[in-house]
Amino acid sequence: MTDSPLVDSCTPERGGPRLTTLRWIPGGAPRASVVIMHGLGEHAARYDSTARMFTAAGFSVLAMDYEGFGRSGGRRGDVRYPSTARALDHLLARERERTGGAPVVLYGHSLGGLYAFLYAADRPGADVTAAVVTGPAFDSELRKQRAKVAVVRSLGRILPLLTLPNGLRFERVNRDPDVVAARYADPLVHGRATARFAIDVLAQMDRVTSAAGGVTVPLLVVHGDADLINPVSASRRVVDLVPSATLKICPGVYHGVEDEPEGPVILAEVIAWIDRTLGGEKSDVELSR
Repeated sequence: MTDSPLVDSCTPERGGPRLTTLRWIPGGAPRASVVIMHGLGEHAARYDSTARMFTAAGFSVLAMDYEGFGRSGGRRGDVRYPSTARALDHLLARERERTGGAPVVLYGHSLGGLYAFLYAADRPGADVTAAVVTGPAFDSELRKQRAKVAVVRSLGRILPLLTLPNGLRFERVNRDPDVVAARYADPLVHGRATARFAIDVLAQMDRVTSAAGGVTVPLLVVHGDADLINPVSASRRVVDLVPSATLKICPGVYHGVEDEPEGPVILAEVIAWIDRTLGGEKSDVELSR
């Protein structure tokens, strides 16, 4: 296993921004590839501990900084789902070449969970074996601020590149004050979002229910029942619509599941679920539907 992730970059679309990718390599031939999709305002390197748990279990791990995030190029906070999905097409093809066609598991947190879910729904022939989403942005508490949402929609039509605060407060993401402080101190974490990003992410949330029928691969949805960012009720609704889905509810856990005190135990359960899914066996992860 590598001591630190391998940093690479690519330009999936002609004329598009250069995207930074990180790869963590296990000690032997990978049993599968886990492709991590990060949340709003953050970047791939924040998943180093998560990636190391996967490589210790024999998985290769790939993660990218979205356009406008982390070390990738582009206007800050200007990511949109369609271009991200096309970038993922490119990265998955390269990953399958590197691993000799090992199974691919998508792993997305929050915004990345929304993107991973929609990718599985929109591209049923993409050769993705399974998907795991944690605290997925199937809905957001921010959408309850109807006046603010209306203003953003109006501004987005007139000034799509207008940059606004994304409204994410890290005290609501994690309980551990050290984790919160580390997020605020991270120079690659930012709180910006363009108006057209906001319009796009609202549109993607709006189509979650209609897209659910397209998800046929095994899906594990992990959600803390104390999540103050994305409501657990939305995950319950989605799991009810996807026959292949398993819902794991984590009592007392905030939104940033991976960095919560219970994170290592939860990730061990995720790895056990992936093992059973790859082996075609029924998982013993506690179901809550």
